[in-house]
Amino acid sequence: LYHSGVTPLLKTTRVFAPLALIGRHSLPVFATGAFLTLVGEAIMETGMPPVLAHPIIIFGGIAIQYWVARFYNAR
Repeated sequence: LYHSGVTPLLKTTRVFAPLALIGRHSLPVFATGAFLTLVGEAIMETGMPPVLAHPIIIFGGIAIQYWVARFYNAR
């Protein structure tokens, strides 16, 4: 994305700051995502309807990964 010229346009949006933060701490965020994949699979095996499970897994995972990035940024 950087070399495509889109980055200067994205820097002016509110979406860029959280994405940049996650990118700055990509290794712990990636490791957290790998662990959350296992948790998500376990949630899917509980028999919870996919209409409920999918949003919980997706939005919960994104929120946790963002929190991990903020935690590492504060250190």
